[in-house]
Amino acid sequence: MSLTTIAEKGIPLLRDFARWFSWDRVSQRCRSWTVLEWLEPYDAVIQFGDQSIASKVVEARVALATLTFGYPSTEEQRKQYDPLKLRANLETSVLLRNIIPLLLKGSLVAKGFRCPMVHDAPYLPITCSEWLILYLDINDGGAEGEGIKYAGITIGKARTKRLFQRCRTSIS
Repeated sequence: MSLTTIAEKGIPLLRDFARWFSWDRVSQRCRSWTVLEWLEPYDAVIQFGDQSIASKVVEARVALATLTFGYPSTEEQRKQYDPLKLRANLETSVLLRNIIPLLLKGSLVAKGFRCPMVHDAPYLPITCSEWLILYLDINDGGAEGEGIKYAGITIGKARTKRLFQRCRTSIS
């Protein structure tokens, strides 16, 4: 008689043991162990995206930041600000189109809080198939689509960590 059939018959300790060490639970835990460093969405897009586009995004955002602190106040600043903002948004959307296939394939993995968030909410891995309908917002650190919303997302490169190696977090 196998462990699963014994557990199905109602022996509470074995039933709990089988539930705790089920393949789904163990494989989910092992997937989360394989990421060495979790990054905020903006940092992950810059690090794992196409580097030529990423450098253009960084340049455009630096130019916006040096132009003003917030929205421009004078007419001359506004004339410079609008094209820079448009360029930064276009290059960011191109860079996001390069990142989403990596999340779909599973070479990048993401975790986040499912909204609406309640007290003691779990920090859940976002499945690869959910990225078919989710739109990643790197400015807010969230993803939303078709009624599903995640907040506080972090992204990491899969299979970069050994089993007993400690995980690093990035501070932006």
